[in-house]
Amino acid sequence: MNTSRKNANLESEIKRLDAQVAFRLKNVLRYIKEVSELLSTIGTETDRYQGSCHTKITQKLHDFHGFTFEGVFGMTQFGGNEIRIFYRQPTSYRGDGVVSFLVYWQDEDNLQVRTYDEVSGWDAALNLVLDDLQKHIKAWRKKLASDNEAVRQEVNLEQRLSGLKAKAKRLGIAVS
Repeated sequence: MNTSRKNANLESEIKRLDAQVAFRLKNVLRYIKEVSELLSTIGTETDRYQGSCHTKITQKLHDFHGFTFEGVFGMTQFGGNEIRIFYRQPTSYRGDGVVSFLVYWQDEDNLQVRTYDEVSGWDAALNLVLDDLQKHIKAWRKKLASDNEAVRQEVNLEQRLSGLKAKAKRLGIAVS
């Protein structure tokens, strides 16, 4: 193969790979930013470790539009952060789903994508969720408030029933 043809092939390969890298990096940075924000906004802190020179905080959000998010955030001179995204396809009932994305980073220049599922379509589904993230967060909070209110009502009714049963027994009324 002559040199000019080989150079043209190399330039074509560089252009193609450069576009892939730019696209992937754009998505990974979006996932890091928005999932971190999502976890800090409505996620649950599942673990906190305070060491002598570092802090490690684990946050999780279960079943948010077919995704479970887990973040491990560390503040240390040696450590970094990690985000896992589990995707449960709409036809699957397998708990949190499977790890579709796993990234470790200390800063943008040194991030390492350890898992990026190329097959399941999780990234397209996640992009749709992230496009309307504030609307989804508002709906999630509304559902959570509704669930909490239902639990409060149930506890209140159970307490009232228990009190009435005790009173009925004292009055000689048979209670089951």
